Amino acid sequence: MLFAFVFFFTQQVFAISYETLPSGVRSAGYRYTVTNKIDTLYGSDFTETSLKQDINIDMKLLSSLNDSAASFFNELKVNSPSVYNDFSAGSFSINPYLEVSVHSFGFGYGLDKKTTIYTKGRFYKARSSLNYTQTNDGNVKETGELSGWKDSDTNNIAGSVLSSIPNVNGVLIQSVFVNGYKYNPLGRWESSGYGDLEVGVMRNIIKETKWGFTATGGLVLPTGKTDDPNTLQDIGFGDGQMDIFTELAYGSYVSDKFFLDGIFRYDHQLPGSQDLRVINDPNIPLGGYNDKFDFKLGDKIEITSNINYMKNNWVNFYAGHELFYQSRSKYSSDNPISDQFYSSNTEVVAHTLKLGSFLSSIQLFQAKKFLLPGTVEIMLRHVVAGKNTPKVTRGEVEFRLYF
Repeated sequence: MLFAFVFFFTQQVFAISYETLPSGVRSAGYRYTVTNKIDTLYGSDFTETSLKQDINIDMKLLSSLNDSAASFFNELKVNSPSVYNDFSAGSFSINPYLEVSVHSFGFGYGLDKKTTIYTKGRFYKARSSLNYTQTNDGNVKETGELSGWKDSDTNNIAGSVLSSIPNVNGVLIQSVFVNGYKYNPLGRWESSGYGDLEVGVMRNIIKETKWGFTATGGLVLPTGKTDDPNTLQDIGFGDGQMDIFTELAYGSYVSDKFFLDGIFRYDHQLPGSQDLRVINDPNIPLGGYNDKFDFKLGDKIEITSNINYMKNNWVNFYAGHELFYQSRSKYSSDNPISDQFYSSNTEVVAHTLKLGSFLSSIQLFQAKKFLLPGTVEIMLRHVVAGKNTPKVTRGEVEFRLYF
C-alpha cells in the first residue's frame, strides 16, 4: 500500500502570506493533523476507486510461488489449456484501510526585519488494517478429475497432484504471503516515527501598505522512515532522498475586510535508492525477494489560493483551494519488469478545498490587553478530485507563540 501524503505546515504569520518575523523575534508552532479512515483513492483516470482487491488463487499465482510447481503447471497449460485457465484453489477479497495522525513542530527566527530562518518537522502515527475474507471455494476437486493428459498414467498423476492442492482458507492465505512470498503476516499494523525535516530562509521582497511579496528557499532532508518492503500495509513517513525547493508568496488587501493571498512552491526531488520487492508479473503485484532500486521521484508543484475575511483585529475566516501535482517517477534496477511496475501510475494530482478560522492575540498583546502574543488556527481540508491520490479529509489545529 503506497501513498504519497502532503501535510502542509503553513509558514504564514498572522495569516498574512508575505509577512516575515521582526528582527530578533522567535516563533514556535505546533500543529495536530488527523485523517478520516482512508479506504478510497482517485485512480489514474481521476475516478474514485476502492482500495479493496479481489485475488484468485489460480495456476499462474501458484506457479510464482514454486519453481517445481511452475514446471508442472506450464506443462498442463500445453496439454490442457482449458483446465489451466479454469482452475481455482479459491478466491478472497482484501479490504484495507489507513488512518494517519501527524504532530508538526516549527521554529523560526527573524534575522532582520526582512529575513526569517526556520525549520519544521513532523512526527507521524499510522494505523492500518488489511483484512481478508474468502469469496469462493474454488474447483480443485473438479479440476483434478479433468486434468486432460492423453496418457492415462500421467493423467492420474496430474489429477492426484491437482486434488492435493488445498482450497483457500485463512491459513492458506497467510501461508501464501508469509511462507510463499516472505511478507510479514497480514492484519492490523501500527507504526510511528519522524518524517523528513525542512529547513529554509524566507525573504520579504516587497512590503507595501496593501500588498506584499515573499520568496523562500531551502532543503527537505531525508530524516523520515521509508516504506518497509516486507510489510504490505506499511507506509513511509519520508521518501528517502533530499529535496531542493523554492516558494513564492503573494498577498493583497482588496478592501478593509477582505484579503487575497497565494503561494506557489516547487520541489526538485534528488535521486535516491531503496530496497523494494522484485515484481516478476505486473498482474501479480507480489515479490518473493528484495533488491536495490535507484529512483528519481517526480518533482512537485503546490499552488494555494485563499480568500480571507478579516472580521476584526483578532479573528478572521478563510476559504481556499490547493492544487498538488507530482510528475512521473522513474525506477531503475536489474529487473526491467519491476522498474516498469514501480514507475507506472506515479503521476499525482490532488485538488483540495479548505475552510478555516484564524485567531490572533498579537494586536491585543501590543495593546496590553492579552498576556501572550500568539495565534490559533483551525482548519478542515478535503480532497475533492485527483489522480493516483487518496480521497482523504483532514482536520487540523495549530498553535503558535512569538517571543
